[in-house]
Amino acid sequence: MFNLENLNILIIDDFSEMRNTCRRMLMEYNPEAVDDSGNGDDAIEKMRRKKYDIVLCDYNMGESKDGQQILEEARHEGILDFSSLFMVITGENTRAMVMAAVEYEPDDYLTKPFTKEVLIKRLQRLLYRKQGLNLVGEALAERHYDRAITICDSLSDKYPKNAINLLKVKGNILHLAEEYTKAADLYQEVLQQYSLPWAQMGLGKAYFERKKYHEAKEIFSTLLKESPNQMDAYDWLARTLEALGDNHQAQAILQQASDLSPNILVRRQHLADIAISNGDTAVAERASKAAVKLSKGSAFKRADDFTNLAKILVEQKRDQKALQCLKQGRENFAQQTDALLKLAVSESEVHDAVNRQERAVESLEKAKRLLRKKEADDDISAAASLGVAEACLRHGDQEVGVEIMLDVIENNHENEHFIARAREAFNQAGLAKEGEKMVQNAITRIANINNQAAKLANSGKLDEAIELFVNAARKLPANKVVNLNAAQALILDLQKNGCNDERILQCRRYLNNAKKQDANDRRYQQLAKKFSLLEKSCLQP
Repeated sequence: MFNLENLNILIIDDFSEMRNTCRRMLMEYNPEAVDDSGNGDDAIEKMRRKKYDIVLCDYNMGESKDGQQILEEARHEGILDFSSLFMVITGENTRAMVMAAVEYEPDDYLTKPFTKEVLIKRLQRLLYRKQGLNLVGEALAERHYDRAITICDSLSDKYPKNAINLLKVKGNILHLAEEYTKAADLYQEVLQQYSLPWAQMGLGKAYFERKKYHEAKEIFSTLLKESPNQMDAYDWLARTLEALGDNHQAQAILQQASDLSPNILVRRQHLADIAISNGDTAVAERASKAAVKLSKGSAFKRADDFTNLAKILVEQKRDQKALQCLKQGRENFAQQTDALLKLAVSESEVHDAVNRQERAVESLEKAKRLLRKKEADDDISAAASLGVAEACLRHGDQEVGVEIMLDVIENNHENEHFIARAREAFNQAGLAKEGEKMVQNAITRIANINNQAAKLANSGKLDEAIELFVNAARKLPANKVVNLNAAQALILDLQKNGCNDERILQCRRYLNNAKKQDANDRRYQQLAKKFSLLEKSCLQP
């Protein structure tokens, strides 16, 4: 007989009566525990504190985060286990809602009203598909991709009816492992037998990652002709077109997708960004307004949505609207220094644009005060600091502007985009020659430290190399390359000389610093995997 023994369940609905109804339906199947929540923030907090095997979530949560936002935030934070079920429940059936709910790929969605028999039948089917995936999730958490694939093969033999779903899981694991050639082979093998959109998507993404952009474009375009509602194909086709240099066509594809499914924040943000780069103010304004509206309650909201819109509004001579937009941004990011800093710089730019110099300086001073919090709050982005440096140079505050600019360059000496912006800011301030010299000196200084330390490490002088890297990382906590080099030297030392608590703590710190800059950096991920194995072996008795 079907049962829910040993399973923890979370019911999320803003109506207590609905939560109680679901609870009654489930209790006779003997679950380990059934918890409930009436709003999105509380639900996320509960998921942070406890692992849930099944989450039943209403889509429309009133003024709280909606079901789509709860799902995207749970996945973003990694608090939804690989083997957990997330089912969206909804009383709405509008196209926009259905498209949004489907796009984030919950395990299923159920329309109200529903009977106990329907709910249990769905859960039975979904739990069958998830059997054994907890072991896959454990392997992935430790970045043991080969073990995760071996488990999938074993599960496929044990549960042959689930073989196709497990092939999809294997494809995703190969992407995580950056084994794109193997992933492409797997998808091609599947497509020789079945015409499955997920296999076409996987093949297109594998081609994209191998920089086979023309092949990827062909796959995504064909898929969209056959399945116009395969929404992630629009996003990947747009990315592919950008990689091919066709930004205008990429914008058109994103617009088409946004028209079909209007409630996806990250797509609206992408559309706004690309429209701005294309100089299409009308589309940028509409997309930015939509992004601002959708950002309420979302884990993916960003200050740039408000500053982009403010910039467009002030260009249209609507400075008061621009200031209102920035005020709304401050209300959304009241506790986030990095965002407040960007908004203050943008406010200064709005006043600049309408020749309110005194107000512009006031806003810039506000930004500078926020930046000084950097010592206490190490979470200010290079982009935000760069904005303050540019504004200082624009207002003739060369001393502070240069100081901040050099700090940004030294912490990002390989970032071509930031270096180009620094050069442009120096040019605009009439400091082209001096600025170029400062930029070159800063880049050379950091490159020399890295080269010197690498030379020491290669000649076997590991302790001296570590000392050099560690000192550099202490001075440049936001320099990804320096932090990764320091971590790599420490890993070499741990491999050579065995476990050392102090070395482990240092290595973890530098990896965390690098992760803050770019968690998707391949070198970071490779070093993090090595460190994870070393740390685990050190913890064993």
